[in-house]
Amino acid sequence: MKKIIFVFILLGSLLIAYTSSAHWFAHSGDNGFDTNIKEHAYPSPNSYGDSARYFPLKIGNKFYYKYNKVIWYYPNAYTYDSGYYVTRITDTVRLNGNLFYHMNTFLGDNTLHYLRYDADSGYCMGYNSYDSACNYENRLYKLTAVLNETCGGQCGQYNIQKHCIAIKDTTVFGLQSRVKRFHINWGGTNGCSFETFFVKDIGVTQYIYFYYDLGPDMTSTTTYTLIGAFVNGVKYGDTNTVGIKPISSSVPDKFKLYQNYPNPFNPTTIIRFQIKDSRFVTLKVYDILGKEIETLVNEKKSPGTYEVTFDGSRLTSGIYFYTLSTGDFKETKKLVLLK
Repeated sequence: MKKIIFVFILLGSLLIAYTSSAHWFAHSGDNGFDTNIKEHAYPSPNSYGDSARYFPLKIGNKFYYKYNKVIWYYPNAYTYDSGYYVTRITDTVRLNGNLFYHMNTFLGDNTLHYLRYDADSGYCMGYNSYDSACNYENRLYKLTAVLNETCGGQCGQYNIQKHCIAIKDTTVFGLQSRVKRFHINWGGTNGCSFETFFVKDIGVTQYIYFYYDLGPDMTSTTTYTLIGAFVNGVKYGDTNTVGIKPISSSVPDKFKLYQNYPNPFNPTTIIRFQIKDSRFVTLKVYDILGKEIETLVNEKKSPGTYEVTFDGSRLTSGIYFYTLSTGDFKETKKLVLLK
């Protein structure tokens, strides 16, 4: 009889646990990034070394984002700005006795350029030359954080608490991995909040910025979503059409490829082109031997004028060529990378 009672108690406990877990996951998919997430939450990471994989730091790593800014004037929403955004790791530098990786910018923060992973604390650290109170370093994200852990809040400019609100299995670019989701609130209902998604072996896959107090009944949401990347020598997702920015929707009277600017350049330059009717367009970069280096545009475009950013940070100094091809039109120009 005691054994039967024990079995019923055990089965009841398992049923309650399963129901609670299913309820949590049923209400956790409102972030717009649930890509094949499995119903399993991890209370803690494997190790500090393993957690460094949530933000791969290596020269040459490059991340391509699609961003979209929406202004909410209730009950209506308007797209204020959208486009593409590229962040890359170009080199390393020793600052304050530590080795930092140099990035052109970290998402949404044009003041943050030097980052490192601290194996002792498990934090992603950012160098801040103005923050002597924190020994010129700020704790950004604790990549070893366990579920529901509050971290950060060190001192100085980045004295903000981060909350690890989810750790789940996910699939990104066909890679089965794990995602950690951090939430930051700054200023309450009259301030702003952030959500950052770190995927192991990929990096930041989504960054969402909410601003609450634009005016009466007005808020804004800016979302950066990773659409492609080069991470540790591996290519993920779409890196071909990133950075194409419409300059004018006026219909040109001819096809034209402009000279890049600046030229010479290091490490980025802008290439502008115009097309007079809707058709498939390619824009490719070649080395001096005619070997294809990178495809910048490979899609059908509407009539108008466009520009795209070419990043030569992984290339050596020298002469390169870029070619615009569309139907029977083809034009090539020379660019010079000078490091």
